[in-house]
Amino acid sequence: MRIQSEVAVSFSSTFEKSSRTKHPALVVAAALLFGTWANAAGAAPSSRADNAPIVTQVLSSSSLCGNRMNFFQQSLNGDFKGCFRVPDLHSSSLLVALQTFLMQSGAPTGPTTTTLHTAPVGVIRLSLATSVVTPGEHVVVTGHFLGRPPSIRDRQSVATLCWDGCETGLQEESVPLTWASPSTFRASLSVPETAWLTMRSGVVAAQPLLSGDYQVGVQCVVATSGCALGGAEAQTTIHLQAPPSTRCYHGATCEFMTLSPSSAPVGAMVYIKGWAPLESTVGPPGSFSLYNLSVTTATSTANYPDLSYAQLKAGTYDVVLTPRVLRVEPGTSWASVGRLGYLSSTFAGPSSISPSPTSNLIAWCPSSGIDLSGGPTLVRVSTTGVAAALRGSNLSLPPPVPSSPPCATVLLDPLHHASVYASFSTEVEQGAPPLYFAGLYTTNDGATWHRVPSPAGMKPDDFGGFVVRANDVEAMFVSPNNGGSQTPWGTVNGRVVTEVSANGGQTWSSATLGCPGVGPCTIFGPYEWGHCAMNAAPQSVLHGTASANSKPTATWSTTLWTQTVNSCFSPQLAVTSSRNLLLVDPSSQYPLLRSTDAGQTWAPISIPLVTAAGYSTSPGAWGNSMLLAPDGSLFSVITSSSGQRDGLFRLEPGATTWCQVPKVFSVPPSNSFPGPLRIRGANLVWVETISSNSLHASTVLEVAPLSTLSC
Repeated sequence: MRIQSEVAVSFSSTFEKSSRTKHPALVVAAALLFGTWANAAGAAPSSRADNAPIVTQVLSSSSLCGNRMNFFQQSLNGDFKGCFRVPDLHSSSLLVALQTFLMQSGAPTGPTTTTLHTAPVGVIRLSLATSVVTPGEHVVVTGHFLGRPPSIRDRQSVATLCWDGCETGLQEESVPLTWASPSTFRASLSVPETAWLTMRSGVVAAQPLLSGDYQVGVQCVVATSGCALGGAEAQTTIHLQAPPSTRCYHGATCEFMTLSPSSAPVGAMVYIKGWAPLESTVGPPGSFSLYNLSVTTATSTANYPDLSYAQLKAGTYDVVLTPRVLRVEPGTSWASVGRLGYLSSTFAGPSSISPSPTSNLIAWCPSSGIDLSGGPTLVRVSTTGVAAALRGSNLSLPPPVPSSPPCATVLLDPLHHASVYASFSTEVEQGAPPLYFAGLYTTNDGATWHRVPSPAGMKPDDFGGFVVRANDVEAMFVSPNNGGSQTPWGTVNGRVVTEVSANGGQTWSSATLGCPGVGPCTIFGPYEWGHCAMNAAPQSVLHGTASANSKPTATWSTTLWTQTVNSCFSPQLAVTSSRNLLLVDPSSQYPLLRSTDAGQTWAPISIPLVTAAGYSTSPGAWGNSMLLAPDGSLFSVITSSSGQRDGLFRLEPGATTWCQVPKVFSVPPSNSFPGPLRIRGANLVWVETISSNSLHASTVLEVAPLSTLSC
C-alpha cells in the first residue's frame, strides 16, 4: 500500500537520505623497504628489503575497547600497550600492526648557536640550562628576541621543540611557554629516552639513541601561518651522554609486539604490548600516540617484516610496524542460534515514521505537514501553527519558511489520539548551521501547536527526543555539558532530565528518565541533531540502576561494549526476556549483539555477508537500515554496488545466506531513498523518498505484509 505526498525538496526534508552514506575503511598499501640509522650523525642506514605489500585498515570505532579515546598508549621510553575487540572480518586470520604517516624530511642542517632567518619577528637566540644531558632529562630552554619583540596578541602559549632538527628529527608539540618578559620565553625540553622514527633521503628508519651532539630547535613561538612546516626559528646544540645500547643499532630489529591471547573469537578482547620507536611527533604527557592500530585480514603464508614503508605521494610515507597474526576462533553464528523472537523493541535516532502501539494508525512525515494513515480515512495534521509556537524561544524555522513545514520526527500518544508529538528542524538566532530539533506537540490534530516546556537549566535547543513509558510521553533533554568523564553523554550526574505528560500534553511535569516497563533497564539515551550526510550522530546506550524509592527514575551508566551507537542508521534494541537483549546496528563491526545479563556485557552473533549479484556488504557497512522482525527474520536495506538502487534483503532464522526480496523499492530512472524500517502488526513499513530530478520529490509511505516479503 502506498500513500504519497509531493513537494519541492527542502534541506530539512533530506534527513532520511543521509542513511545512504557509506563509511569505507581507510585502506593503504605499504611496500616493504627498511632501514636503521647507525649513529647520531646520520650515517647511511643498514637496510633490509622485501617487495610484498602490507595492507592496513584503521580499527573500526565499534572494535575499540576501554576508554575509546585512549585505547592505545605509548610512553616516552617507547613501551606501548593497548587493547581491541576482534573485528568480524570473516577471516580465520587477522593481521594486527601499528601504522603511521611520516613527511619527507630535508637534509639536516649543521650545528649552530645562531638563529636562522625564518624567525617571523626579530631574531631569537636560544640558550640551554646545561650543555650535556642524559636520556629522559628535562632541560630549560630559554629564548630571547634580539630585535623587536612580538606583540602580546602574537605571542603563543605553546610551541614546538625539536630534537635532532625540526625537519629531520623528533618534534615535541604543545610545549607550554612561560614569558618572563616581552622578549624572553622559557620552555622545558624532554630529552628522548629511546630511539625514534626519522625520514632522511627517502629512507624511513629508527634513529638509535646514541651519545653525540644534537640540534635543539624551536618552532611556532609567534603566530605565523605554516610555522610548523619549515625549519627551526632558532636552534642550538646539546650533547647527549647515553649509556651503550644495542636497540635499533646497525640495522638490528628492535620493534616488537605481543598479543594476548594470540587466538580468540570475534568480539573477544585482545591486549597488546611491546616496544616501537617514538613517532616523529610526540605530544605532551598524557596525549595520544600518533600510531594507528590496524587490524585487517592476514595471509597465512606471508612473512611479515617488523618495519616497512611506502611512498604514497611526494613527501608522504606510510609506515607499518610490528605486524602480528591473530588466529580467529569459531564463534556464535546466526545459523546456530535458531529463531530470535522478542517482547518489545525501540529504535535509536530521529524517525519520520511512528506506528502506534495501541492502534492501527501510523504517523509519518510527508513533504509537508503530518499524515496519520491506517484508519478509515487519511488524516492530515496541519503544521501551519509551528512557526507561531516557536516565537519567543531561541529557535526558529530556517528560511524559506514553508506554510506547512515538514516534521523531522513524529510520535503518536498511545491513549489520546488527537495528540501528536513532533520535532522540527530549526536554527538559533545566529542562523544555520547547525540545526536543532525543536520539540512541539498538538492536542487537537494540528489546530494549534505548543512548545514542550524546558526543564530548569535547559533551553528549547537541548531537546533530545520523545519516548513512551507505559502510557506516558516523556520529552528528553540533553545536558548542556554533554555528560562528563564519569557519566554518559547527555546526562546530568547520570540522570536524564525529562518533561512528562500523562494526559496527552494537557499538562507537563519535570522528572528524570526511569527504567522501561518491560525487560532489563537498558535504553537508548537522548539524541542530538547531526547532519548524517557529513558525520555520525552518536547516541548513548544507557544501562540503568532503578531507584529504591517510589519515583520512576534511574541512575545511568554505559558499558564498555555499547557506549554509543550511530543514530543515523536507526539501530534497534530488542527485549527478549527479563534479562536478555539484542542490539541490531548496521553501522557496527558487529551488526548483531546479544546480552544475557541485562545489558552489562554483550557478545556478537556473526551474520553472513550479502553477496548477491550487484550488491555486497562489508564489515561495518551493512547498508542503510536493518531490522529484526517479530518472526525472527533480519531485513536489511542494501545499496547496489553502482549506487543506483536499493534492495531489500531477508535473512531467515537458521539461514546461512541472505535472499533478495524482489520488486520492493522504486527503480531507476527515479532515485529512491528508503528510510528506516519499522514494524506495524504483521506489516513492514517505511517512508520512501522518490525523486525524478534534483528539485522535486515525492514521499511515500510503504506498507508491506511480512508474509509477502519472500524471495
